Amino acid sequence: MVITFTRGERLMNRKEIYQHITDKIIEQLKKGTIPWRKPWRQGLPSNYITRKPYNGINRLSLLCNDYPSPYYLTYLQIKQLGGQVLKNQKGHLIVFWKVIDITDEEDQHVDEFPLLRYTYVFNLTQTNLYKPEENEPLKILECEHLLNNIRPEPVIRYNTSECFYDKRNDYISIPPMSQFTSREEYYSSLFHELVHWTGHQSRLNRQDLDYATEELVAELGSSYLCAITGIEQLVLKNQASYLDYWLKRLESDTAIFSKASRLAQDAVNLVINV
Repeated sequence: MVITFTRGERLMNRKEIYQHITDKIIEQLKKGTIPWRKPWRQGLPSNYITRKPYNGINRLSLLCNDYPSPYYLTYLQIKQLGGQVLKNQKGHLIVFWKVIDITDEEDQHVDEFPLLRYTYVFNLTQTNLYKPEENEPLKILECEHLLNNIRPEPVIRYNTSECFYDKRNDYISIPPMSQFTSREEYYSSLFHELVHWTGHQSRLNRQDLDYATEELVAELGSSYLCAITGIEQLVLKNQASYLDYWLKRLESDTAIFSKASRLAQDAVNLVINV
């Protein structure tokens, strides 16, 4: 068996990944910044060449950065486009799995196993390829278009007095838009409950998830949906206590954000029919 790696790729174990991402998030939280609650006019972190958004823990990690462009490239991709990395710029770690094919002496398939690898990407603004006028935002879906195309269609009770998801009866309750401070607050609240809705046993079945992790899944998932539709999440009224809470959770469980980001991605994929 021969294992080959593309230039720049390395092996990494899960514990190292969790610690790396945790350190980045803690750094942001200590600065008073919630990395997954940022202005979304630029769109989700995506590969510049394929235009595909990064998923899971890579998305969450890249959201910790603060660039005017959402686009990233590997060093090899930059070179292929005839570009260069600007002086004193550091890359950002992303991870991915590669399935290794095990063969016998006659080159016949015997088994396979996954290897966790990592490489580094650079934001477009860290290269000489960046041109502000070409920094177009990713294509986004309008909020109502997104809501009208969810399958299976959720039961949403509009014009109620409270905003919540009723797991037992499987419906979402949302007050009228006039009771919210803005259109953005209305839709981001509705998106939060939609992510809870995806966890029903007939859909993604997150029934056994503890309350704190489920809330984080809903928080991350609603942030991703806000990014897709191009709306901003408002600053939390209790942001200080919110930051303090997640700092304490990260100290006791470095894997929570990796797990939650994966589950949030699954929830978003269900909502947007991917």
